[in-house]
Amino acid sequence: MKKIGFLLFIPLLLPFASCKKDESKVQGMVRYIDSTGAYFSADSAMISVHNKDTSAAAELTENTDAEGIYFLEGVPDGQWVVRAYLQVDSNTTYIGVSEKFECYGKDFVGAKIDMKEQ
Repeated sequence: MKKIGFLLFIPLLLPFASCKKDESKVQGMVRYIDSTGAYFSADSAMISVHNKDTSAAAELTENTDAEGIYFLEGVPDGQWVVRAYLQVDSNTTYIGVSEKFECYGKDFVGAKIDMKEQ
């Protein structure tokens, strides 16, 4: 009877099992520095996550919110950088890159970016 009870219990666990690899989350704040040296939140900046060891295209992309905050889920294991791009007007563009960071398992990583005018 114990074997039957155990076998009936296994299907209850299946919804919690996943073959999906553990993936990390990355969150950060993006600011830009104007010509006076003042910092401003980079709302609507384009964010992209790139593998540090390859020149491959962005793995994930997102835009910052009104406070310059971004949140990315599903970052695979590896070494990464986050790039930020903001075009304020036809003559003013800001670009920045985070420091390299590593994700393994279910990490929660913070990656701040200060952009400068290009």
